[in-house]
Amino acid sequence: MNDPHVEALVYRIEHAEGVTFDEAESEEFETSEFTGRIADGTVRFAFKGHYSNVQEARAAIEPFIRVWETWDALRPELSGFRLIYSTSEVVDRSPPPGNYANLELSPVSLSARGAGVEMRAYRTYPEPPTEKATMDADVEALVYRYWLYRHGRDSLAAMAYFCLTVIEGGSGKQAARRKRAAQRYNVDRKVLNKLSELTSSKGGREARKAKAMGSEFSSIERQWIESTVGLLVRRAAWLADGPDRKFGRIDGSNLP
Repeated sequence: MNDPHVEALVYRIEHAEGVTFDEAESEEFETSEFTGRIADGTVRFAFKGHYSNVQEARAAIEPFIRVWETWDALRPELSGFRLIYSTSEVVDRSPPPGNYANLELSPVSLSARGAGVEMRAYRTYPEPPTEKATMDADVEALVYRYWLYRHGRDSLAAMAYFCLTVIEGGSGKQAARRKRAAQRYNVDRKVLNKLSELTSSKGGREARKAKAMGSEFSSIERQWIESTVGLLVRRAAWLADGPDRKFGRIDGSNLP
């Protein structure tokens, strides 16, 4: 090509076994850098600027994709949403006479659906993040540990206490850190105190401390911890997107 230009990249949507987006309607979205269209199990990113090769174009788009995947991982129900590079649309802006624009395609791999798996049908695709959405190191750590737990690779007590310590963060005495966290996340301090108490004093075989091995979480306690940590992690991600964002208060009235 004399003057190659990447017009668009296409990513296929992958998801967890037992999940389908077959009933989801197509959607379009736009940022200052590209326009996007979600349809038929794919996302097409059409660039507004110039990229001369696929590698440059992918490097520009994939931070947005990583945030999108992370945002979805914080949904109450796991869909396993992932975007996998599929094809690129590359044209020659100065083709020799008689030549037409070229379409560069990469092979697409398809995954088989296991027999006998109960399906969950999503009626909407995961919502794309805002254009300025970012993830700092704390949010990445929180999401990773939360993801490990939800996929059975971390204990509830260890994950929840880790997230609590990251959310409280900072320096100074614990009481001061907890007070700052309560204000920043607009959460009742009693909720944070209860989360600390449960993850330190209960857990059974998955307990964080040896003294808690003889006391299992009840089903209600487990649900409460999962819901509380999920809300806090989502708020941490949203605050990374917009530090001045305001939230409704988290207290006993909106938890199990």
